[in-house]
Amino acid sequence: MRGKSHQQNKAPSGNGYWIYGKHACEAALTNPRRKIQRCVATASAAREMERFLNKLRPEILEAH
Repeated sequence: MRGKSHQQNKAPSGNGYWIYGKHACEAALTNPRRKIQRCVATASAAREMERFLNKLRPEILEAH
């Protein structure tokens, strides 16, 4: 069974996919063949994922 962390949603612009969930994002960020166009995260998620972000600076959103 595929968990929520492995799901992808088509981006509104049609230019790619939104990837969400800790493990799916870690895999995407460490995949050298993946081109990251945009990274959006809560402040706490960005802190948790900091070691995977390298020079990428995510847009920080407030968690509601």
